[in-house]
Amino acid sequence: MGGFWYSKVWSIMRCENYTGNALLQKYYSENFLTKRQRVNNGEVTQYYVEGSHPAIVSKRTFDMAQVLLDKGAQASSRNGEAFSMWIYCGDCGSVYSPKIWHSNDKYRRRIWQCRNKFNNERKCSAPHYTDNELKRLSLHAISCVMATKDSIIRVLDKSICTVFDTSTKESEIDVLKMEMDKISTYLESEMGRAEGFVGVDFLIRYTEEKKKVDMLLSEIAEANVKKAKIRKYIDVLNGKIKVN
Repeated sequence: MGGFWYSKVWSIMRCENYTGNALLQKYYSENFLTKRQRVNNGEVTQYYVEGSHPAIVSKRTFDMAQVLLDKGAQASSRNGEAFSMWIYCGDCGSVYSPKIWHSNDKYRRRIWQCRNKFNNERKCSAPHYTDNELKRLSLHAISCVMATKDSIIRVLDKSICTVFDTSTKESEIDVLKMEMDKISTYLESEMGRAEGFVGVDFLIRYTEEKKKVDMLLSEIAEANVKKAKIRKYIDVLNGKIKVN
């Protein structure tokens, strides 16, 4: 029962229809004889129709929910391990994961190593660590952070205003939406309807502009999530939030 309701809630939170928009041709018929439906992975053109019906969720809220769902999917792979999905390789950037050495003899022990240690043509040069080593290094890192927390907070505050500034992207969205409004006005005009197939080119342009807007909105939503995390981290450093 839990799995059933989880899948239902997940599908609702992933559905763009609640934002008042519609993605057409998510599925397509394999052929006219069997009429079997397949998921459209680019086999046929999809169209994103904006404002096709009243929205019950804002686009901003929806985009932030998508970012959080993606982050949650990563976090669910932690399996209750304190260091899972938290330790990243300084050589290649991949995540560290636990491995068991000598699983069938008295020398059995668990170590943490980069997932790309032996997966790529260029072998990752980062070392492995034991649980105790990671604990010791973590405590050392925390001590260093607390000793220089004032300067760290200043850097983090600055990053919120610079690195994660979204004003440029918001201006780009305004320009793109103006262009989309022009295209939409033309398509709805008598001239647009009279030109028939010429209108298809404008519809394609509209769809492309819409994709750019959606991408920028997604980037803004992700930046807002990161800013929220930084602010929370600053509150932790200031003692406003206690870490369990």
